[in-house]
Amino acid sequence: MNTKYVTLVVLTLVCLTALVVLVGREGLQEQNISMVKWDKKPCPKGVITVLDKGRLCNQIFEYVSVWALARRHGLLPFVPNTIHNKLRGLFAHLSIPPLSELIDSSGDCPKLNKNSLNRASSDDLFDVDDRALRTNESEDPFVLREYIVLIRLIVPVLDEVKEEFKYRPEIVTVAQTRLRWSRSRLEADHRSRETLFVGVHVRRDDYFRAFQAFGVTSYADAGYYRHAVSWMLRKLTSEATSAHNIAFVLASDDPAWYGSAVFFLGEVETPEVDLVMLSSCNHSIVDYGTYGLWAALLVNGWTVVYDLSALNPHQTILEINGLLRVAGLMSKWAMLT
Repeated sequence: MNTKYVTLVVLTLVCLTALVVLVGREGLQEQNISMVKWDKKPCPKGVITVLDKGRLCNQIFEYVSVWALARRHGLLPFVPNTIHNKLRGLFAHLSIPPLSELIDSSGDCPKLNKNSLNRASSDDLFDVDDRALRTNESEDPFVLREYIVLIRLIVPVLDEVKEEFKYRPEIVTVAQTRLRWSRSRLEADHRSRETLFVGVHVRRDDYFRAFQAFGVTSYADAGYYRHAVSWMLRKLTSEATSAHNIAFVLASDDPAWYGSAVFFLGEVETPEVDLVMLSSCNHSIVDYGTYGLWAALLVNGWTVVYDLSALNPHQTILEINGLLRVAGLMSKWAMLT
């Protein structure tokens, strides 16, 4: 009898233990499920990015356009890895993360995939503010088109742009070495005195193909640069309160042309250094394109721009030359032919 009683007690304890284990497992599973549900991040709203296409300064303006819109409307900015990788070699600090960080952290978000992030939301530059406002409350990303230059948003915050986009010190050192070389040559002939630097950018190369597509037939030639140099000399001389040297620092994508046609310092193999050098000058002479535009925006003095609209159909010009849009917004920018 005692043996049966002991056996019954043991079986009862075993059953109770098994029941506790089962209940514990089910509770743990429910807890794990609830933890998974609780840990799952919601898909982000207000994402803005841009398509990447073009050369160095196309990428700069694609990045800056994202930065300006995100800053203006409180959006969540990202840029393609190709842009980020290129620009981190030029700028000391990039506040916008690469697009891969968004993709890696949003794997379960159906609206944040390679298809949606590689297709422009709109080609219309006039509705970007409205679209940005809608994006703030949407999981659909706002993807800016390639080659975008949001001049009207960038110009009002130029002081902040100059603070945000500081060049890497090692590139600045090389650029300053070139400028010192130019200064020393002038001082050898014209005594040691203050030197004013005028950055001159000559854009040719692939721009002529763009000209043909837009029906542009008249463009900057050697006569324009001579006119611009004469204008700049008169302006700087009339404003001067003391004697100084004036150094014209040239950079171009077509050394064969300017070597025979114009008045050298830049090297076509080092576009980043040339850009920093032009940006470090006191004044600018430019023709068209984002390279000259970016350099001139960072310069605080006078800028002469080639007036592409003077001899070409006006309706096509603003599409191809953002410099003309800037000239209408800046008090110290003059248009010449």
